[in-house]
Amino acid sequence: MRLLSLLFYVVALGAHAEDCPTKARVADSNTIIEACNLTVRGTLKAGTSYRLTLREAVYRREPGESPDDGSRWGIDGGFPWTYVTDLTLKVGSRPVSIPRKSFSDLVNISRVNVSEEGNNILIKVDGGDAAGAFNAVFTVHDYRLVERMVRLGEAPDQLWERTIFHNTL
Repeated sequence: MRLLSLLFYVVALGAHAEDCPTKARVADSNTIIEACNLTVRGTLKAGTSYRLTLREAVYRREPGESPDDGSRWGIDGGFPWTYVTDLTLKVGSRPVSIPRKSFSDLVNISRVNVSEEGNNILIKVDGGDAAGAFNAVFTVHDYRLVERMVRLGEAPDQLWERTIFHNTL
């Protein structure tokens, strides 16, 4: 089947969620895959502006590559349609440190949200569907990522993974 990549770009105002396009659909003999590339802009309660950018790329399977072994969030076996290549946050004029290892295992993104909780900025990323669905929450404090929590979409009350970051700038 012929593979076509359609990129989608959204600019949103305000602190709210943005949906990514449908990930895959089959039409005639073509598989169409849409990768999520979006920028969410808004203003925090203190009046400081922010800009969050999330970029995905279409996943290209290597010859002889084995199906997923459970090391990715967003699929339940098989191969992902898309994967996150970049996640950046800028608050005012200051970039926030978000290490690649904190998002490189997220695939098939469907929704992104930016909000505040106390002195923290929360980046919420949803992806996958059915048994492969997940909800990831990145907590940013003092311009750096301090925590990532991932919950299974089918059991959102249960914490499946929690990573604490002790990075210093």
